[in-house]
Amino acid sequence: MRLTLGTIFTASPIFALVAVLVIALGSTPAIADLEAVAKTCSSGNIPPKEHLVACRKIIDSETLNQKQMVVALYALGHTQLVLGDAEQAIDSFGQAIEIAPDELGLILSRSQAYLGLRRFKAAIADLTHAIVLKPEVAPFYSNRGNAYAGLGNHRQALKYFDESIRRNPTEFAQPYIRRGRSLMATGAHQKAIYDFTKAIEIGHANLAPVHMYRGTAYAQVGRNAPALEDFREALRQSPDLVEANFHRGNLRVRLNNRALARADFETVVARIPNHIGAQYALAAIDQTDGKYESAIKRYDVILGLAPNNPVMLNNRCYVKRYWGERVRRFATATSLCGCGRVIRLFLIAVPSRCSEAASIGVQSPITTWSSRQIQTMRSHCMAVAMPTNGWVQQRSPRLISRLLN
Repeated sequence: MRLTLGTIFTASPIFALVAVLVIALGSTPAIADLEAVAKTCSSGNIPPKEHLVACRKIIDSETLNQKQMVVALYALGHTQLVLGDAEQAIDSFGQAIEIAPDELGLILSRSQAYLGLRRFKAAIADLTHAIVLKPEVAPFYSNRGNAYAGLGNHRQALKYFDESIRRNPTEFAQPYIRRGRSLMATGAHQKAIYDFTKAIEIGHANLAPVHMYRGTAYAQVGRNAPALEDFREALRQSPDLVEANFHRGNLRVRLNNRALARADFETVVARIPNHIGAQYALAAIDQTDGKYESAIKRYDVILGLAPNNPVMLNNRCYVKRYWGERVRRFATATSLCGCGRVIRLFLIAVPSRCSEAASIGVQSPITTWSSRQIQTMRSHCMAVAMPTNGWVQQRSPRLISRLLN
């Protein structure tokens, strides 16, 4: 039995691969026994692992000509992608490309596999070849821009996003979304807002992340009300999009609404316990709210995930040794000295005396003070910062001794 094109296009693309293969090969003896498999594949009743068996059986039949082998390898590669084996898929596509080096479908499929593995330079090479073969296809430029963005080269990426949009400005939302994200990476948040709005107007299969991106851009330019509305819409469409909670939490911190911010960050860590950004934000809120033990625990969680993070080591030392254990002593010292500015600067500098932070190269801010800053400190508190031994006082030895011990 031959399947019609109508049957193929109405079936799931994943499960129709072997059906496509049968049509391309024709009714040869090598695949006669797979006609029934092809019919069932098109109905979506056979899982991908059985596709793999079917494709390999065809390839191993040793009766295929080169054109038939290309189609079989193409089907095998896509089945491997479905099963999450991108490396094997790249190998299958590569074998097919050796036979048909200018077959556009093979080149694009391999480029997508490369992108999935974050092998951006290899993806760029394939997409460059695709553009040479068919320069009028707008998505090729968008995909190439996406690969440059993956390398962190957003300025180069923007050139390809611009070209993709110039060639087809109304049909695809993806180039606008990608360009918007690169614009945000370069600090052009207002332009990014335009792109995300345009993507929403065109429509996309999943607009929740687009609302999140636009909300983040709104927040960056100080448009807090529309930012909160976009985050709300993103979470309405996709309640599991916890990155929207994270970005909304950051905005709520800036709006000094720590209670709602805490709720957002706690939602994130409830679903992703190893989310360092949310754990750090909660530690900072705990620290501000005077919940020092909770802050220390959160820093311990973060350091379990990133043991050599100097910022987290420094912060934990700061809270544990100087806010948690000595907060009363510092309050007394501040009142005695009457120079809160000096004490605050000292509190920033002191944690780097913590041996575990110093062991990975954290340096105290006092080592970078200029002579003019030192003179300013002398006039404020009759004390001077010294890189070698901390603080040397001129007037109140008891105060300085209390701070250092």
